[in-house]
Amino acid sequence: EIYQCDWSSDVCSSDLLGYLSWTYLVERNECGMAPDVAGRALAAAEAADDDEQRGWAEFYRQWALRWSDRFEEAAESAARAAAFFRAAGEQAGYFSAVHAAATIRRRQGDFVAAEQTLLRALDSVVHDRSVEDTVMLARAQVSVMDTLAAVQLSLSRPRDAIVTAATALEIAQAHDLPMWQEIGRAHV
Repeated sequence: EIYQCDWSSDVCSSDLLGYLSWTYLVERNECGMAPDVAGRALAAAEAADDDEQRGWAEFYRQWALRWSDRFEEAAESAARAAAFFRAAGEQAGYFSAVHAAATIRRRQGDFVAAEQTLLRALDSVVHDRSVEDTVMLARAQVSVMDTLAAVQLSLSRPRDAIVTAATALEIAQAHDLPMWQEIGRAHV
């Protein structure tokens, strides 16, 4: 099996085990196995002493836990993933993990925590000058703002949601992100 490999190899398995975890979840619909396999991915990343791989392993783990309705554990795992990604300088992973954490909080009905998480992520996106890929940053910003608008609606703040969605649409148009432009138009 995939997870039986040379654990000392950096190439080994945090990636492969993460994908295997995803496969258990999506292809096999075996939510019970997925967190376990994601835990093995984390062990492989620990053995490789690689923060980016630790981040992806925790990201896969939060996903598996979320699908298993273990939301509190999933939120903690998403927060750890974000911290690992931040330490590794992996911005795309960081924004994905923060977005996942906010989505979990939103699903739990904790809209205030979801909003705070998203606002911190948005602040990070806006002020991050270390990433040269402006399209990636724009996608991250629009994605965060899309979820933020939904949270603001849940908090009974439609005006804030409209402003957020309109700003996201402007960013999507400025960076020629067609999918996000359609989503933005639908929200506004």
